[in-house]
Amino acid sequence: LKGSPAGGGRRLGDALGNLAAAEAAQGRTDEARAHAREALEAFTSVFGPEHPETAAAQSNLAGLLVAAGATNEAESLYRKALASTQAAAGERHPRVARILSNLAALLAQREAYAEAEDLYHTALSIRLELRGEGDADVAATRNNLGALYFKMCRYEDAAEQFRAALATLTAQFGDDHPQVAATALNLAKTLNELGMQHKQRRRFDEAEPLYLEALAIRRRRLGEQSELTATSLNNLAALRKATGRLEQAEELYRQALAIRENLPGDYQREIAITRNNLAQLALQRGDTAAAAEDFARAIAPFEGSYGVDHWLPAVVRSNYGECLIALGRYDDAETQLTTAYERLRAARGASNAYTRKAAARLAKLHRALGDAAQAQAWTQRAHAGAASSSPASP
Repeated sequence: LKGSPAGGGRRLGDALGNLAAAEAAQGRTDEARAHAREALEAFTSVFGPEHPETAAAQSNLAGLLVAAGATNEAESLYRKALASTQAAAGERHPRVARILSNLAALLAQREAYAEAEDLYHTALSIRLELRGEGDADVAATRNNLGALYFKMCRYEDAAEQFRAALATLTAQFGDDHPQVAATALNLAKTLNELGMQHKQRRRFDEAEPLYLEALAIRRRRLGEQSELTATSLNNLAALRKATGRLEQAEELYRQALAIRENLPGDYQREIAITRNNLAQLALQRGDTAAAAEDFARAIAPFEGSYGVDHWLPAVVRSNYGECLIALGRYDDAETQLTTAYERLRAARGASNAYTRKAAARLAKLHRALGDAAQAQAWTQRAHAGAASSSPASP
C-alpha cells in the first residue's frame, strides 16, 4: 500500500491512533477521543467498516468513550468490533477475548450482570485454551469475573475466582507485586462478606475460618494500623461474642478500638460502634460499671458522626442512663434519660419503641427514688402507642 492513497490513509490512521493513545496516557482525554474518532474514520475509509483494522480502531475509541461515560456508543462500537473480529480471525482468537472482556466490563458497569457473566466466561475459556492457567490475562479475567460475582453477592463464586487469580499472579510476579497485593485484598474483602453471610445464617463454624483468613491477609498486606484490619477484628469479635467466647470478643474489640483511635482521619462512627459493642459485651458479662463507662464514651463520637439530634446517639444515651440507675447514680441517670427521651420523641415519635423504653427507664428511676406519681406518669408514656410500635432492639 506504500505510496497509494490507501497507504496514506492507513498511515494517517496509525498516526492518529498512536497520538490518541499518547494523549490518553497524559490525561488529555478530550483530545484523545477526537483523534481516536479521526483514526476510526481513516481506517473505515480505507478498509471499510468490517475490516480487522477498523475493528481495532472501534475498540480503542470505545474504551475512551467508556471512561467519558458515553456507554451507549461504546457498547455499539464494541459489538461491531466483536462481530468483525470474529468473522476475520475466528471465534477463538486473543483479540476476540480482549473485546469480550472489555464489553463484559461495560455491561457490568451498567448492571447487565447475566450477559457480562456469559462474556467473561467465554473470554476466560478462550484464554485458557490458548495460553493456559498460568497466563496473566487469564488471571485478569478471573479477577474481573470475581469482581462481577462480588457485585452480585455471589461471594463463594467470587472467592473461587480471586483464589485462582492470586495463585497465578503470585507464581508469575512474586508475592510482593502490586497486582498480587490487590488481588489478595479483593479476596479478603470477599471472605469477609462471605463470613458475614454465614454468621447471619448462624453457620458460625463456616464463618470463623473465613474471618480469620481475611484478617491474616489484611494484617500482612496493610499492616496492623489499618481500618480494614480493624474491621476484620471487629467482625471476628462479633462472631466470638455470638458463640459465647466473651473474653476473646472483648480482646478483639479492644484491638479494633485501639487501631481506630490512632488512625488519621475521621473514624468517629467506627469508634462509637466499637465502644457500644464493648458496652453491650460488658452488660452480657454482668459488669454494669464497665458498660456505663463504654456507653458514656460512645455518646460523643456517635453525636459527632450522626448529629446531636439523631435517634441513634439518644438510644446509646438511654442505655447509659439505665446503667446509671443500676449503679445508684440517680441524678446523672435522670439527666441522661430525660435528654434521651426528649430527643427520641422529637426524632422518632412518642409511640416509638426506643422512646417508650426511655420512658420506662424513667419510670424505673422514679420508683427507685420513691416518687410514685412521677413513676406512674412515665409508665403511662411508656405504654403509649405500644400496640402500633415495632419491637425495640437497642
